[in-house]
Order: sequence, then structure tokens, then C-alpha cells
Amino acid sequence: MNLIFYKLNLAGLFAQRFFVVRLRGILSVVGIFFAVMFLGYGLNYGGQADLPKGVSDRESEQFRIDNELVAGKYSVKSVMYFLDKDFLGQIGGNGEMTHYSASRDSFTLLMPSLRIQTRLSATETRNEVESLVKSVTVTKEPIDPRLMFVVKPVFKIDADNNSGQMSLQSAWVDYKLTTENLSDANISKKYFDFCDLSCYLNCRVASSYRPLFRLEVNRILRKENLFPKTISTTFYPNGKIINAQEENITSKHKIIKRLTNEDKTKINQILSAMDTFKTVTFEEYQKAIKNEK
Repeated sequence: MNLIFYKLNLAGLFAQRFFVVRLRGILSVVGIFFAVMFLGYGLNYGGQADLPKGVSDRESEQFRIDNELVAGKYSVKSVMYFLDKDFLGQIGGNGEMTHYSASRDSFTLLMPSLRIQTRLSATETRNEVESLVKSVTVTKEPIDPRLMFVVKPVFKIDADNNSGQMSLQSAWVDYKLTTENLSDANISKKYFDFCDLSCYLNCRVASSYRPLFRLEVNRILRKENLFPKTISTTFYPNGKIINAQEENITSKHKIIKRLTNEDKTKINQILSAMDTFKTVTFEEYQKAIKNEK
């Protein structure tokens, strides 16, 4: 297996990675979100933009989600586009772009500042993470209780259907959410499928177990068909002890149920970048980003 954390001791990696705050890791907790900047790759900026491949005129088959995340001194606004079967977007003003293709069963990660991209099999990424989870849950060796919680989290759920308020509590992480009902079944399915896929992707990208938390949160929200308008997440690296250390992340999310002409132009920009950026291996991609910092 080629995941970085597969090559390391599970408990040791957990201690190193569990509460490391990186923007790419942070995205895993609240679901990947992306913002699109105005790139100029030979697109038509005059008048109405042509519909990109995969974009439909039919209601609810394409939509976007606007996001804002605050983690300590970091604050990021972003947008995510959902097409008929694919999703794509970008982090920050000139950050990493991501495209998921259902037909190709692949993720494409692109870095505009380096003009490089890499592709990962969605199925292989998911299978590797699930294999890791299985190896932890079936082993007869003693497992750190924190690690066991990460791969098999259990939350105490308190929900108020009238206000949309929900809390998920555990010994290691708490969520406070403000939710709304997802009345459109198509949007609901696409959103939660996306959230699950992004958890697996971020396990690979961030070399972190932290994204696995969100799979359980996704399951709870999907079951009730609820969209999280706000998410406040509190992590307890050493558990809920006296004077416990905390890490706090807050995010806001809003669904816009129809793409605008400006949205379609920005989608075209991302798709155009996929045709022009140099393709490298995942390892080369990660190394180039690390060296750029």
C-alpha cells in the first residue's frame, strides 16, 4: 500500500498526526471546500459563458456551496461546484484545485502556482483507507483508545428538530451544528456522496486519520437528511480532562441551487487548467508543494 501512514506504526502516527492543524487537514473535518479565483486560460469572458461539459440547464442537477472556515488565525472563503456527476472547486484565491470525475473514477489535484496536476483513483483511495480501518478494528494487539475512536467513532447525539440545532459529543471531539432540511433528494445525495469521497481523499492527501471523524458525522446527517449551515468543532488532544487542551474550528456553508453564468465561466477555467498543467505522480506533486512553502 502506498499511503504514507501505512508505512508507519499506527499508534505512533496517531500521536503525531491526530491533532496537527494544516489547512489541507482542516478541510477534512468539515468536508472539503474550495474557492475559485479568476484564471485566464484562453476562455471567453464576453457575454454568456458556454455550458461546460457536465453542466445541465435542469434544476437541481448543478449547484454550488459557498463556504467560510475559521481555524485560529486562518480564515478561508471558498466555493464548491456540483455538476451532473462530478464536482470541482478551488481553495483560496490561488490555491489547490480539485476535480472529481465519476466516469473516470478519479480525483485530479491541481496547483496553479506550479502549473502541475496529479490524479488518484477514487476506488483505490477508498479501499486503502477502509483496509487501514479494518486492520485496526480486527487486530488483537492493544490499541490506543483514541485511535480506536478515530476509526470507529461513537457520538452522543442531541438534536432539536424545531431549531435545527444539533450537538455530537464524545471524549475526544465535539460538534455543534446548525442544520436545515434538504428538500431536494438530488442535492442531498450529491452532497453526502461528495462529503464521503472527500474524507477518503483527505486521508490520503493530509496523511491524517482526522478525516475519518467526518464519515460518522456524514452518516448521521444523511440519515436525517440535514445540511449543516454552521459547524463548530472542538478537539481534545488529550481527552476531556481537567483544564483540557482544545482546538477549535468553525465553518459556515450555504447552498445556491442554480449556477450563474459567472460560475460556469469559473468552472471552465478549472477544466481548462486540466488540459494545460503538467501531470506528475502523487509523490512528485506532494514534494513540489512542500518545497514551494
